[in-house]
Amino acid sequence: VNSGFCRIYIRAQEKENTLHFAGECDFLTHIDGLLFDHLSPYYIQANENTEVVFIPFRTILWARNHIQEGERLVRMLWERYCLLKLEEIFSFYNSDPIQRYEELNKRFPAIGQKVSQKIIASYLNITPEHFSYLKSQNRFLK
Repeated sequence: VNSGFCRIYIRAQEKENTLHFAGECDFLTHIDGLLFDHLSPYYIQANENTEVVFIPFRTILWARNHIQEGERLVRMLWERYCLLKLEEIFSFYNSDPIQRYEELNKRFPAIGQKVSQKIIASYLNITPEHFSYLKSQNRFLK
């Protein structure tokens, strides 16, 4: 993402579940599409005017096979993605929604102006109503 703000989400049971946010200078992909060159069940949505660099799968394969440091580049992309996912999984299982929101707000201070409360709630894995209740009770740090 050169500029702007995006999210990755899935649709399950008539509901959108936000999995990841990406802002300026962030890396945004879903690895199954990257590795296996097929349509991913994940959606990427730009939540404001956004400029991204799109690198097709074939280009990544070509770089891996033809550029001197191509193999290293692909490995670094894979490592960065895996680390990001591990951090998100750890946070999901070891933090409550209040802690996760505070972490999200530290990473993206203007998140409330970039996406709706419904999208933030889906990322926190709580209902929009519960998110609104927590906010009304001043449960989040300022």
